[in-house]
Amino acid sequence: MTDMNTLRDALHDDQLLPLAWPAPERVRAFVTTRAGGVSGEAWGLAGGAGGGLNLGARCGDDPLAVQENRRRLRARLPGEPVWLRQVHGIDVLAADATADRGDTGAIGSGPHGAAADVARSGTDEPADGGTATVVAAFDGEPVADAAITQRRGQVLAVLTADCLPVFFCDAGGRAVGIAHAGWRGLAAGVLEQTLLRLRSRVPGTGWLAHLGPGIGPRAFEIGADVHAAFVEGDAAAADAFVPTGTPGKWWCDLYALARLRLARAGIDAVTGGEHCTASDPQRFYSHRRDRTSGRLASVICFCCWIFDARLWGIGRAWRIGLGQNGENPPPPQRAAAMGNRRRNLHCNLIDKIIVQCNNSCVRFCRRA
Repeated sequence: MTDMNTLRDALHDDQLLPLAWPAPERVRAFVTTRAGGVSGEAWGLAGGAGGGLNLGARCGDDPLAVQENRRRLRARLPGEPVWLRQVHGIDVLAADATADRGDTGAIGSGPHGAAADVARSGTDEPADGGTATVVAAFDGEPVADAAITQRRGQVLAVLTADCLPVFFCDAGGRAVGIAHAGWRGLAAGVLEQTLLRLRSRVPGTGWLAHLGPGIGPRAFEIGADVHAAFVEGDAAAADAFVPTGTPGKWWCDLYALARLRLARAGIDAVTGGEHCTASDPQRFYSHRRDRTSGRLASVICFCCWIFDARLWGIGRAWRIGLGQNGENPPPPQRAAAMGNRRRNLHCNLIDKIIVQCNNSCVRFCRRA
């Protein structure tokens, strides 16, 4: 059962970036920002302050900090995200098929991994609480750069810090997918491969795609190798490259390249592409900007209404209105009438109601 500390540490709405796309109501998706965690220095907030929500296990951060950050994200979700070991390739993980086989996973890698064992034990720490255990669990994550599922409550995730996270769902809300698309993955066909796998599940339907935050077209300077990887096989891709003025250098528009490839794959309903991770250090990590950097998580899942972010917003609004945590305390006359003890009882009751709703929804999703 989720404990009270988990609920209070859960990420706030203003620490998440919702998607503006016409997905069915039952599809939930968002992108994390760099705020809301415990990482510091290069993996922290802008300027190196503590409080960073780095979710990447292979970028140099303290593994225990990454574990805590993932725990905080998990408190906003109906299940453990299926974390991937991304290699800039085109392999697509069928996450629901993997779960059905009962494959051993890792912390944060699915309902049959070490994280599920942790959750069942009633604690958010690994059995021995040691760094070695956490690192070993991270090492067990499946190698892939995209994932798909049709299972309710199963959460897919990719990690980025300039590469594009690309979200997919069909118009009927029967299948979802997500892909990690840097220039290598785009050129190799990771988007097309993800769509191929999704269409094999749900043929003959319309598909939606959304381009999450990536590096912008005036921040990604590339050389002849990247230019050739796209233009030599596709003359239309040349429109996505603008010379910088330095011989052999171009500005590369990853968003335009992704839209071009998605259109050729039959998806015209493409949204997103308005952010630049390199130009917004307050919200986003960027490897190109900082070299040593954390990772953002983009997540997508099927969910019932219980896990709508609005529920968490309601709970938080009640706690703020009751003067919890020193945020916007109530007027003196109301505070005096209610008293600290009564306020705390109200807050605990709200938290318990949310916990019970969460547990009920998880059981429902797993049965479906």
